[in-house]
Amino acid sequence: SEKFKKEVVIPYFKDIYRDLASRSDKKSAGINRVTVIEYCNLPGILAERFFDLLDANNDEYIDLKEFVYVLFKIYYSNFDEQVKFVVFNLEIIQFVFVHFNFNP
Repeated sequence: SEKFKKEVVIPYFKDIYRDLASRSDKKSAGINRVTVIEYCNLPGILAERFFDLLDANNDEYIDLKEFVYVLFKIYYSNFDEQVKFVVFNLEIIQFVFVHFNFNP
């Protein structure tokens, strides 16, 4: 429901974002690549792809809007959109569900 998204999911994603941004070299710019790679602990190319997926504007930092957008895309898109998104990013999607222990 919308209430659940606004009162639970968004604050949860924002808390994760704030924690990761606090570890970044430029906290005001957002989450950097090294922080994502260290946090995710994914093997090589998967960590790089996950960062690239999150960094929609390719500025090498993930801002709050990018972070929340991608996580919402993974968890709350309709089935057809999820299929399109997942086909390209399957390994990353599996990681996000397991790592963030989130079941929509």
